Amino acid sequence: MLELKYPIPLITTTISRQAARVLFTLMPQGEPEILASDLTLLDRLCDEIRSRVNPPVKITSHPQRVGSHSCLALHFKGKLCSSIDLLITVNSHLSWPTEDDYHHPRWYMTVVDAADLLYLELYLAHKLAAKHTK
Repeated sequence: MLELKYPIPLITTTISRQAARVLFTLMPQGEPEILASDLTLLDRLCDEIRSRVNPPVKITSHPQRVGSHSCLALHFKGKLCSSIDLLITVNSHLSWPTEDDYHHPRWYMTVVDAADLLYLELYLAHKLAAKHTK
């Protein structure tokens, strides 16, 4: 079994002047950081997944290309056949699922780069698994 570990991001209220507007600030040789405001939105995403998908949650990743953009389709499946799909697109800016998205089984999100994409996938897997084991 493959287990990927990563440092849990520190919560901050400001980002470094050298950092672009990203979801996770990943400075060389530094600790990862996330803005408190983004953490609130990320926790909301996790809560929305949990409210629709009965634990235990199985996450399947499908890397894709849509046009010239790299994407990751995440399929969250729980028991009793409950499921949600989240398409995350690398698109040089950050956006979250809209309120309307949360009323449907397919949600859309964009992130700045591949580092955000990978860290987001690791964070969601860790957060959703951690809630189930407690």
